[in-house]
Amino acid sequence: MRKFKLKPNLIVTVLRVLILSLFFISWEIGARTGALDTFFFSSPSEIAIDLYKLFFTGKIYPHIIMTMKEVFIGLLLGSLSGILFGIVLGKFEILARVLDPVIMGLYAIPKIAIAPLFILWFGLGITAKIVFAWVVVFFLVFFNTYAGMKSVNLDLIDSVRAMGANEWQILLKVSIPSCVPWIFVGLKTSLGASLIAAIVGEFVAADTGLGYLIMEGSTLFMTQRVLSIVLLLSVIVIAMDICLRKIENHFLKWRPSDESKI
Repeated sequence: MRKFKLKPNLIVTVLRVLILSLFFISWEIGARTGALDTFFFSSPSEIAIDLYKLFFTGKIYPHIIMTMKEVFIGLLLGSLSGILFGIVLGKFEILARVLDPVIMGLYAIPKIAIAPLFILWFGLGITAKIVFAWVVVFFLVFFNTYAGMKSVNLDLIDSVRAMGANEWQILLKVSIPSCVPWIFVGLKTSLGASLIAAIVGEFVAADTGLGYLIMEGSTLFMTQRVLSIVLLLSVIVIAMDICLRKIENHFLKWRPSDESKI
């Protein structure tokens, strides 16, 4: 008789669903039995009702659009500048050594602490949030790109150079392709960071955005509203990560396939 074998991806999916289901069921039971104070913790059913109202009335759509504009523009600008700067400094070691103290000094500045300065410099509109997300993403992508450039196999570079390749061809054909996996690592960590930066900017000063809704819910003691937006932000990051994985798989087709990869 032919044995039925579950695929690893199916097992992972089933386990994820079971864990999440157990978490929300336990949460709901705790709220209904009084083990959890709904004033502080709300409940999954109240969160679901609040999300339904937000989407059914259309109130949430302008806030989602505003936040995602800030996230995507900041992510795009931060990624492009981080990749470019990482490649340049990875190629020119002397320049990297000169700028290293400056870069580390800027990176050490607590970004959340200076968020009000971005509002002061760029105003109350969308520009301040975009620039803030840009700065946060830049460092994450830059450090990964630079590390990728420094990890390129020197023997491979010497072999290509021996075959007559010039420095420009080595950069385009060897160095940059070799650091692509590192770049995607930086991009993955930047997804959540860009969203956090946009939300923090909206905390400081905004009248639109998901961060504004969180602040509104906190001010009005609407725990379900705060948790609704937090849950929505989690779903958005998961969706962004899935899209990035698709793009990564497209650019890294040369890597050996692994069915167990999640």
